Amino acid sequence: MKSEAAPLLPAPSHPCRCASREANLVVMVAVVILTGIAKMFTDHALSVQQTQIAHDTGVPSVVSALPCVGSAFYVLGKLVGVPFSSSIGAYRGLVAAMFVSTVASLTFTIGTPAAMYISWCTYRFATAFVWPCGVRTFVAWFDTRLFGRASAILAIAWEGGAILAGLGYSFMVQKGYDWRNCFHVATVISGTTLAIIAAFLHDNPASLGLRAPVIESPELSEHHPLSDVSGPVAARALLTDWVLWLGLLGMSCASACAYLGSYASVFVTEALGGSPSAGAYTSSMSAIGAIVGVVFGGIVYDYFLPTRSMRSRFMAVWSGLYSFVMGFILLYLVGVKSVAWYCVVLLGAGFFASVPYGIMQVVFACKYASARHVGSFIHLLDAFALSVSVLAQMIAGDHMVYRQFNAYVVTTAIFSSFAGIFLVLFLVFDLRFRSLEVPIKPLLSP
Repeated sequence: MKSEAAPLLPAPSHPCRCASREANLVVMVAVVILTGIAKMFTDHALSVQQTQIAHDTGVPSVVSALPCVGSAFYVLGKLVGVPFSSSIGAYRGLVAAMFVSTVASLTFTIGTPAAMYISWCTYRFATAFVWPCGVRTFVAWFDTRLFGRASAILAIAWEGGAILAGLGYSFMVQKGYDWRNCFHVATVISGTTLAIIAAFLHDNPASLGLRAPVIESPELSEHHPLSDVSGPVAARALLTDWVLWLGLLGMSCASACAYLGSYASVFVTEALGGSPSAGAYTSSMSAIGAIVGVVFGGIVYDYFLPTRSMRSRFMAVWSGLYSFVMGFILLYLVGVKSVAWYCVVLLGAGFFASVPYGIMQVVFACKYASARHVGSFIHLLDAFALSVSVLAQMIAGDHMVYRQFNAYVVTTAIFSSFAGIFLVLFLVFDLRFRSLEVPIKPLLSP
């Protein structure tokens, strides 16, 4: 009979706020869903209505550069968010991030070049804080072996918010609302989220200074290759491990493909002859596939792959298969240019990409990172992957501005192929998993 995992830190009582771990879980899921809706509302408005924004503001060069510059600040926010949330506390970091993003989404509608640049960069920088601070706030109330469960639940909630944002944006476009109205809606949603956090989300003062979730499982701590070494030694081991870099490059190229796919609504709207609402529906297809993929990956990961070796090879094979298949399909779509086919492709891309990506982060962290720095290591993986995504977006920037659909598809296919190559090489050369045939308790089992 399985014993229920005890909370990592004691939960203080407060008469006006949630007093149980389950209640905090519900509130955190609601916060992540609302944050995803607000972020995707602004992303849809900036990508689908980019031409209209450039016409209204009279600064097309500024508008075309905003996605790439914003992505760079998003990466910076990921890097800074981890130590920042440790120094002031995850809960305070979450409140600060939501407050800044609320103000920034409102000031973006001023429409001047300086206001748009500052507001968009600040907005993306602040939204990058939400994920590390949210996960740390969540994990502070649970046993740290449930880090995988926390990440999976919050990922599903985020994608659910993306779906709702696509549907809501499509409705607003059909009713004739412009991009300013979309940013105003995002401001209202962010403000509501901030109010929910302040009123209902329970803070744990003991989480102040909690640098990362710690692996408590005996199966991991006893066989962890770097569990007893200091931070600098672990860092040097990571930097000199070329097999690890193969896996990181593969994951990052796959992330770049998913990021490029999120801007497919631009081409569905203009190059493929669809309406703005069709573009938003198309972007939602990727989110729907991602939710199905996360659930499928969790089931396979927990119940059909009992050892770390089997799990790591499953992730590599799945990612490589996804990358090669998507590369051929994207090249095929150069001649098809069909809205319906593109929806199917994005649905499949979201499914295939979401199965290995989140789980591979946990696999890499459990194998290579010191047990005391697992949480920070996972967020650094995210930042590295986003950096490659920024590079991909810089290369494809001209394709987006000038609506060069064929070149955009070829660029995406190239990154997809590189993802497959790197992940297959990682599978071939990573022989150290053979010495780590240690069963791990299922992270998603009750």
